[in-house]
Amino acid sequence: MTDAEVLRQINRRLDKQDEQLAAIREEQIRVASAAEALAPALEEVVAFWKGSRILAKILGTLAALASLAVGAIVWSADRLK
Repeated sequence: MTDAEVLRQINRRLDKQDEQLAAIREEQIRVASAAEALAPALEEVVAFWKGSRILAKILGTLAALASLAVGAIVWSADRLK
């Protein structure tokens, strides 16, 4: 292989790398713009999820208190006859 052929081969490889890097750069730009567009919706989903966790804890506590009240009523009805 002559020096000119080696240089041509190296230049072809460098050109391919440049094309791949350009494609990667375009993909990064696309992903970044998509992430910016999705950020508000994602924040809303996270807020809803946190709220639902709090609501689940409140409902669980209310269910426990209701079962305690029913148990107390049944117990008092059984013992106070």
